[in-house]
Amino acid sequence: MIQHITSDYSKKLMSATPSTPGQISIRLRREVTADEPFLLRVYASTRHEELAATGWDAGRIAGFLKMQFNLMRRSYAAQHANAQFSVVLLKDRPIGRLVVDRTEEAIELVDFALLPEDRGQGIGTSLIRELQAEANRTGKPIRLQALKQGRSVRWYARLAFGQARDDGVYVTMEWHPPGSSTAQS
Repeated sequence: MIQHITSDYSKKLMSATPSTPGQISIRLRREVTADEPFLLRVYASTRHEELAATGWDAGRIAGFLKMQFNLMRRSYAAQHANAQFSVVLLKDRPIGRLVVDRTEEAIELVDFALLPEDRGQGIGTSLIRELQAEANRTGKPIRLQALKQGRSVRWYARLAFGQARDDGVYVTMEWHPPGSSTAQS
């Protein structure tokens, strides 16, 4: 089970304390500057398949990824100044990133990615379920954008997210607390 703790910067971070043997120990901590090489690695892992098809050499791919990563970070910082930028830890080992912006209207899942070797173990589902529990408590929907042709769209759909908007390349998906006035039917 992932439990909320209140940190010194007054954002809720998740911390897991295994209650039974073998339970996954997941927690979040605030991103720091020293995390940048790890965060670039996580970002690169989400673009691997797409860039492999370009025929570019490793150096060109690395340069492109670094440029895109820096643009993404600047964009997130500008558009989501109050967001919680976190590193996902599994038994104190960094395995991913989670960026959540809690606005008056919604819980915005800005970015979420795990390293490929740590996917498929229920970690992502646990973190999303925790956000859904928070959404239930606050009565706010969860919103996110996903690449329309990406595997994540199917994964979020399995977690009861519905498509709210399609701009051709990305889709906006939402999850609404049951019983809310905007809950999916």
